[in-house]
Amino acid sequence: MLEVVMFTAILTTVMLAIVFATTQSLKQTIYSQRKILSTHAAEELQEWMRGEKENDWATFSARSGTFCFNEDIATCDASGTCWDSNQACEADDYSLQNFKREAVLTVNGSRIDVSISVFWKDGPNVFEVPLITTFSRWE
Repeated sequence: MLEVVMFTAILTTVMLAIVFATTQSLKQTIYSQRKILSTHAAEELQEWMRGEKENDWATFSARSGTFCFNEDIATCDASGTCWDSNQACEADDYSLQNFKREAVLTVNGSRIDVSISVFWKDGPNVFEVPLITTFSRWE
């Protein structure tokens, strides 16, 4: 009888360890996937801004402040409708496929310092992928 209890206890411990390891592996995989998507979203915005800078430096360099870019960058037109909301994203505005994308533009002489942040939530935790770059008229 004692052997059966010991065997059951050991088997239960092993099964719990396997379940725990699998759960942790899945959580890490989901985190990595979201980090990759966030990095892509930040780089996509950076390249779009580079295009805006190349198209019209005077207009681009006149912008400063915090901008919310939760729309699809591919739908932005040449008139710059993505720039319409010169404000930060709302605290819980994760409307970009469960991500929030903001950019802070700061005029620094003849340069524009850009800090792009993409946020996502996982339960009570909020994660961020930052991307910092500087644009100048001639690159």
